[in-house]
Amino acid sequence: MAKKANCMIGCDLGGTKTEMVAISRDGEFIQRLRSPTPCDYPQVLNQLESMYRQLCSSLGFNPAFGIGIPGTISADGIRVKNANSQWLNGRSLLQDLSHRLECSISLANDANCFTLSEAVDGAGAEYQSVFGVILGTGCGGGWSLAKRVIGGRNGLTGEWGHCAMPNWQQLTPNIEACYCGKRGCIEQFVSGPGFLRRIEQSNGVRFDEIQDLVAAAKDGDELASTWFARYPLWVAQALSVVINTIDPDCIVLGGGLSQVDEWYGPINRALAEHVFGGECSTPVLANQHGDASGVRGAAWLTSSDAAPWQSIRHSID
Repeated sequence: MAKKANCMIGCDLGGTKTEMVAISRDGEFIQRLRSPTPCDYPQVLNQLESMYRQLCSSLGFNPAFGIGIPGTISADGIRVKNANSQWLNGRSLLQDLSHRLECSISLANDANCFTLSEAVDGAGAEYQSVFGVILGTGCGGGWSLAKRVIGGRNGLTGEWGHCAMPNWQQLTPNIEACYCGKRGCIEQFVSGPGFLRRIEQSNGVRFDEIQDLVAAAKDGDELASTWFARYPLWVAQALSVVINTIDPDCIVLGGGLSQVDEWYGPINRALAEHVFGGECSTPVLANQHGDASGVRGAAWLTSSDAAPWQSIRHSID
């Protein structure tokens, strides 16, 4: 049986799957559960309660519980907002769960959880100020300082994907509106779908997935090779916004597009061109924990040493 002081539970509540783990304080997985995420709020509550109680039954006690969600909490500290899992928006997830479970619950954006995981014992463990980036279907981020998540007054710290891409008018003057309602968002250039849309808009050529572009470039396709080389330059340009704003000690990349090893060299070399002052020593690093970072970070939310600044936490006590 796991010792109570050395165990915590984390949950990555994704749009398509939910993963919940019991993890030791030294980062070792004790037990893992996975299940498809229902597209219905009452069913989500039922699923989270069931999975949590299953883990607690195996452990023999009820550890503290951390949850990562694809959204954040509104300024009133109650309602979920900005979640692409639309059935969560406007819901009082923490309060509703607390009525069901006998434990303290902490909640954060999934990108914040990724960042916390990599800052505590991942690629950013040797650094004080770590900015985590998700490059995938969307473009998100989080900031950890001294291994604690910075949530922000409005819960928006790290939402660099909806800052304007530098010089976006020159890159794509006729860009469509982002789903947030604005034009020229960084997400429209460096997320997977956003980048592929830029290729189609510029050249009329459609790649269904980033992997298709990467494969074509490696096979010598001229158009694919041109855009393959362009992507890390755009990422560097976008990351200059982060460096010019908070100047982190390192930046850790996650998400599907972070898996292309050939892009790290060009990103790091191109940063100085766009950062104020013409020099940049900030390393851009590959993540260490891969797809497990989100759920690991959710578990770390429960640690007093890694608890979020301005955290969203509800306890039954």
